[in-house]
Amino acid sequence: MRIDFTGLSESDGDFGDSNSSTPIDDILAANKLLQEHYQLPAIFIAHSMGETASYAAANQLSNIKAIISIASLSSPSHVLHHFGDTLKHINSGNDFEFHVAGKSYPIKPQFLSDLKNHDLDTTTHNLKKAVLIFHGENDQLVNIEHAEKIFATAQQPKSFVSLDTADHVLSDKKDASYVAEVIYSWVQRYI
Repeated sequence: MRIDFTGLSESDGDFGDSNSSTPIDDILAANKLLQEHYQLPAIFIAHSMGETASYAAANQLSNIKAIISIASLSSPSHVLHHFGDTLKHINSGNDFEFHVAGKSYPIKPQFLSDLKNHDLDTTTHNLKKAVLIFHGENDQLVNIEHAEKIFATAQQPKSFVSLDTADHVLSDKKDASYVAEVIYSWVQRYI
């Protein structure tokens, strides 16, 4: 099952009406749906900010044995530096448009205030699940130091794969195929 943040990509809803806790609730609801109609998942694969929500949800779910993160942030508040001068506008209680990857998304002040409530270091340290981290050295959106910090904070068992030519979204098919092959091999010991 693939989950996009509310209002992003193929997901319904209005991203502007969500906050940074919404994806956690969405993951927990998806887990319940899978339990009721299919089978419980054992692994989460998360990209970018999805890692924050996946780690938080996994801490609440005993069925999750491992988490794989790709191009993830070590701090959810990292996204704040992308807002530049509009941060002053938001802090005064106004809505604004956030531009990423050629698209615009509405953001309301509650998204940022909730973002500051997430402590990924504690969440990662308390995870007690196997962790596999991928990050591209050419990621212009999220620096590889974020992945290094996540790796340092996570408990064992953990693995880190540095992708020498990959960008943030693994746009080169060779990078995406390599990640898929490593994931396939790695998960065999957890499912």
